[in-house]
Amino acid sequence: MSSLPHPKTAANSFPVPSSLDTRIRRNIRLAEAPSFGQSIFDYSGESNGAIDYQSLAEEVLAQEVANARKTSSVSTQNARMAA
Repeated sequence: MSSLPHPKTAANSFPVPSSLDTRIRRNIRLAEAPSFGQSIFDYSGESNGAIDYQSLAEEVLAQEVANARKTSSVSTQNARMAA
């Protein structure tokens, strides 16, 4: 059995890892931008695709900051215990 989503359920968004909440909506601007050699932000910065990718970037960055803080906190605790 395939682990790919059924086409009808995947039609409105591209899959992203399950640890992320942001969904990238499909739209024609996302398909057109590479044809013009531009990022979605340069080609159509106000489109749903650009807004969704900006949200995804912000979500990933927030997770990275949280992970860095968690790692830093654990390292500090380990250093204190070793001293």
